[in-house]
Amino acid sequence: MIAVVRGRVLGYSPSSNTGTIVGDDGIRYSFTGQDWNDPSPPVQGAYVEFGVHTELESGVVQATNIYRSEPPKSKVTAGILAILLGWLGIHKFYLGHNGKGILFIAVSLLTFGFGLLVTGPVSIVEGIIYLTKSDEEFNRIYVRDKKGWF
Repeated sequence: MIAVVRGRVLGYSPSSNTGTIVGDDGIRYSFTGQDWNDPSPPVQGAYVEFGVHTELESGVVQATNIYRSEPPKSKVTAGILAILLGWLGIHKFYLGHNGKGILFIAVSLLTFGFGLLVTGPVSIVEGIIYLTKSDEEFNRIYVRDKKGWF
C-alpha cells in the first residue's frame, strides 16, 4: 500500500546510505539514498514529502520517493496578518508570495490610499478563508501548492 506523508529528516548517514524520517503522524520511517529525489543531500531537520510502502510480512515501514517540501506555516498567523496588516501584503510575505506582497504595497501606497478600497477587503476575506481551513488543507493549498489568491 502506498500513501503520501509529510515529515522531517531525523538523520542520514552517508557511509551506510540510510536515514530516518519522522512523519507528521509520529511514525518513524527508514529510507535509503536511492529513495531520495532531491539534488541536495538529506540534512537533519529538512521538511519532506514521501511515499510509504508497508511490508506486511516484516512490519518494516519504508519511505520512498522522498523530496523536500516547504515547512508548514500557521494558518492562525497568516489569518491574523491578513486581517490586521493585509493591506500591506504582510501575509503574502509570510506565505512566501513575495511578488504578491509587493503588489499589495504598491497598490496601497502608490494610489495615495485609494488602493486600500481593494487591498483592505481582499486581505480580510483572505484572512477569514485561511482561518476556516484545516491546518492540512491550508498548508497544501497556500504553502505547498503556492496558491496566491483566495
